[in-house]
Amino acid sequence: MNYQELRNALENVIALSDEQLMKLQKFATLLTEANDVTNLTSIPPEELVVKHFYDSLYLIHLFNFSNGKRFLDLGSGAGFPGIPLAIALPNVSFLLLDSNGKKCRFLNFARDVLALKNVEVLQSRIEDLKNLSVDGVTARAVAPLNILLELVSGILKPGSYFLAMKGGKGEEELEQSLHAQKVLGFQLSNVDSFLLPEAMGERINFSFLKNKNTPHSYPRSYALIKRKPL
Repeated sequence: MNYQELRNALENVIALSDEQLMKLQKFATLLTEANDVTNLTSIPPEELVVKHFYDSLYLIHLFNFSNGKRFLDLGSGAGFPGIPLAIALPNVSFLLLDSNGKKCRFLNFARDVLALKNVEVLQSRIEDLKNLSVDGVTARAVAPLNILLELVSGILKPGSYFLAMKGGKGEEELEQSLHAQKVLGFQLSNVDSFLLPEAMGERINFSFLKNKNTPHSYPRSYALIKRKPL
């Protein structure tokens, strides 16, 4: 993928500086090289720009990532959507959370090579973060919505947001999460569905406002959440 191909692929989703585009191009190279050794993503290199970069940066159209705010990227994996967002939004802080050590080592390496001062990497599970406070959480392809809502409920205060990135079955998951939304104190604030360029698939993104405190009995242990989701 050359520079001009990257610019052309992303011009309809966001206007980026030459420096930002070069960082995305470098990140694509780092990811492709690392993926030959460590399984970071199943998406082939020729689909990476659309299915990873375009998909991640599209969130900027849906939500106001205000300067000075801090967002957690849950299950960041190979760094999506966190790293593209961090490149595009240098005045917003991103905490990339993943429990996999190999993926966290890659994220730290990529952050250092790209000199992303607004990125922090943490190897942990979200249910173990008792005192963390952030302005919002992003998550892509981590778990069903009803499970995700409970997992993030413990670190989100009223007035903060949860941005869930889903595929074609998103509406079904949304219907199944209605009880969880009510119990945990979330209100659906925006739904946006779109088709990726080059017929590479359907996406649907949900934005939830945390509109009240979560009861003290939640979130439960992950084993219980998974066994008996709300």
